[in-house]
Amino acid sequence: LLAMLLYDLAQIHCIKKEFKQAERDIAKSMKLLEKLSKINQQRYGAAHITALNASTSIYRSRVDQANLLAQYQEATTTYLAEVNSGIMDATTRLITSLQNEGNTLSQMNRHREAIHFYTRALKYLTRIEPEFSLQQLQLSISLGEALIQTKNTRDKGVHLLNTMLHKATKLNATDEHK
Repeated sequence: LLAMLLYDLAQIHCIKKEFKQAERDIAKSMKLLEKLSKINQQRYGAAHITALNASTSIYRSRVDQANLLAQYQEATTTYLAEVNSGIMDATTRLITSLQNEGNTLSQMNRHREAIHFYTRALKYLTRIEPEFSLQQLQLSISLGEALIQTKNTRDKGVHLLNTMLHKATKLNATDEHK
């Protein structure tokens, strides 16, 4: 309860543009949820990822974003071990963690590394969802935007985004289409 209350307070402080207090609250929340998820991954893992995801919009400094990236990498390693042991729910958490890691790297202008994480997330998502889905579309768009930002892969990014434009139309995903 305390971890989620701190999470909610961080969101409120962020809305009010009180970023210092929001950063303190989300850091405490993530620390508590990390400890809890080590004890019971099934119960607290999703809440931990949610707090990590929220922190990307709350943290303003590069140092805090780098520390956040390290936490994502640790969570990804944990979920990857669970996937390899056959836990199906862990695959979904792994995909979310990889996507968040890619988003954080993109925000830090480390697009080459972000491409790697988006590609891995798409690979795992394609395994569990063979039919093209909205989440695959969103991941592909993120991958295309990262490809465009890298000089050597700009053409691939443009081609991927043009392809996703047609897929967005088929899925009636107006926000993604825009």
